[in-house]
Amino acid sequence: MGELLDGCAPHLDHGDLEVTLRTIRRELPPGAPPEMRAKLEMLFRQADQGRWITDLLDAIVAIPHLAPEVTQCCTGVRMRLVMQAQIAGYQARTPWKALVTRQRAFVDRDKLRTLAWHYLGGQNTPPILLVVTDGAIGKSHVWNLLGHLGDILPNMLCELLDFRRFGQPSIGPRHVFETIVQRLNLNVTPSVDSLAQETRVVRKLVDALIGGFRRQPHDRHFCLVFDNLNYPTLEPEVFELIVELAHAVQSGSIQRVRLALIGFDRDLPPECEICTVTHTLDQITTEHVRTYLRDIFAAAGRSLGPPELDQLLNEAMQGLATPFDAKSLRELERRLLKLWRSMHAL
Repeated sequence: MGELLDGCAPHLDHGDLEVTLRTIRRELPPGAPPEMRAKLEMLFRQADQGRWITDLLDAIVAIPHLAPEVTQCCTGVRMRLVMQAQIAGYQARTPWKALVTRQRAFVDRDKLRTLAWHYLGGQNTPPILLVVTDGAIGKSHVWNLLGHLGDILPNMLCELLDFRRFGQPSIGPRHVFETIVQRLNLNVTPSVDSLAQETRVVRKLVDALIGGFRRQPHDRHFCLVFDNLNYPTLEPEVFELIVELAHAVQSGSIQRVRLALIGFDRDLPPECEICTVTHTLDQITTEHVRTYLRDIFAAAGRSLGPPELDQLLNEAMQGLATPFDAKSLRELERRLLKLWRSMHAL
């Protein structure tokens, strides 16, 4: 029996443990005490409920009057499983399904992952993504996912322009232009007349950006992510700049450039609609958090039964307001990331 368990240790699952438990029960001596049989039956039920494999191994070792070779085998297998989980670390089976994006916990929304992956990496997909939502429900977390996907896609550079972090009493089109040029290291030579009308200035800035993008290598792709577009210090000309950029993307004047507008509460021109995909962001629910908890344990080779899952969910949600606001989401993210790191010995 010890050889059976030890042989399946590298890929141990609940089915293997069930076979082990049945073997132990079959080999029990006729005079085995009743509490030993009761313990085995309880472990059968816990295995069916998905109790963690390492905990089941501990419980097997704790069975009274168990043969020494079985105890030694279970203890050794448990140590090997724990060491494998710590050494291997976390690797998402599919990169775009990662549970942590840029060292931040990403609680999945049902449709957002697939949409973002096809938006950035798909062929012949609309180059403009419009993310709309009501209120502060964590729309800025979209950037965590887009930035992560940009990191794993070849020749893709995603850059965030979060207007809340600009730190300016008033944010105008020139400041946005200079930030784009600096972040993307574009080679531009704008000719902006300080006395020109603001609309003309915006047009010249966009023309300069078009020239800068055209000078980039043909295998480079860019995604400009504009966040907090409802920030109160934005000058109206900033929106004109964004609309002109959308026009340039739609017309083909700019190639290999995508725009993601998060929290954009204005209408784009009708001619841009054909190259725009609009996504209404859903609230994160407790069911999303439950799925996330189940997934991070599965990624470590462990499974949760309903009681353990309910307990972890209650701990993660303790004291947080629902539906989640931005503050609650930040705290939830902090707790989940802490749990994830403890699971993977980071």
